[in-house]
Amino acid sequence: MVFKPWRFRRRYLKYPNCEMTKNFQPFLGDVQTFLASMRQGKYIFDTYVQTVMNRRDVDVKLIFSGDVPQFEIFSLKAHEEVMDLYPSKVDRADVFKFFLSKICVGGLDQMPTNDEYKLIRNEFTKALGINAISKRIPELMQVAESFTERWREGEEIDMIEEIQSITFEVINYLCFGSDASEVMDSCRYINSEGSILNQEFGKC
Repeated sequence: MVFKPWRFRRRYLKYPNCEMTKNFQPFLGDVQTFLASMRQGKYIFDTYVQTVMNRRDVDVKLIFSGDVPQFEIFSLKAHEEVMDLYPSKVDRADVFKFFLSKICVGGLDQMPTNDEYKLIRNEFTKALGINAISKRIPELMQVAESFTERWREGEEIDMIEEIQSITFEVINYLCFGSDASEVMDSCRYINSEGSILNQEFGKC
């Protein structure tokens, strides 16, 4: 939890085009930075914005989700180099050793690259492509307005939560249709004090 990410981080400190936090953050990794941004009322990934605005020489950003390293691509050059190295078929056998993979069994990122995988991927790509979305702008405006019409002048609003909800509902609408939220079962959400709420799927 400490030594491996520390050693991995040191390996890339010598590369000026690889951005990372100034100080090593054990256990939570960059999740600490994201939580700090939220506490300050900033965008959760504000650190990415600052990197793009202030470090034009950065190609990749090294972050840690806990002790798991991840490289975020920040330049077209890095993207092209990665795509040149990217295999056409990726079927990993070790995904289930990660916690999130264990609770997302059967997800698109875990499916073998067979015909079913290609069909699902292509359908999602088409639904979320700029050409498809541009034809449905009036519908998406209605989705957004279903949230904004509830806002009242002088009322305090958690914009982070509202924008997240609008974004989720827009993607949900594009991929699954207008009645997706209605037919989905509500989720049981357990609060920190132990109470249980039945929430809409998008609120969980």
